[in-house]
Amino acid sequence: MNIRQTTGATMGQVLEKPSTYIARSHADLAVRMRPARLNRDRLRQHGYGEAAIRTLESGVAISYVERGTPADCTVVELPDGTRYLERGTWLSDEQAWRIERVSELPRAPR
Repeated sequence: MNIRQTTGATMGQVLEKPSTYIARSHADLAVRMRPARLNRDRLRQHGYGEAAIRTLESGVAISYVERGTPADCTVVELPDGTRYLERGTWLSDEQAWRIERVSELPRAPR
């Protein structure tokens, strides 16, 4: 991975990425975990589409915007239900994104 840590804080065992990092490619942004078995019916009841369910089941995080999400942030949801707000800032001098974890959100239904 081509990630340069910009702070001393870490996200913990699940993400294994610092709370702020530089992403130079799309692959640097991907959060990958083990494939998960999910309750598809429950997720559909909560408005998840088939593509989101398949992506989570394959062990890859999804990103989306909900009503009330700050304009400069996205919601990142991991297959285990962990959710947080993330902000990306384009650094034109480095031709890369500065990705910052803004805050934790309530866990998603599983």
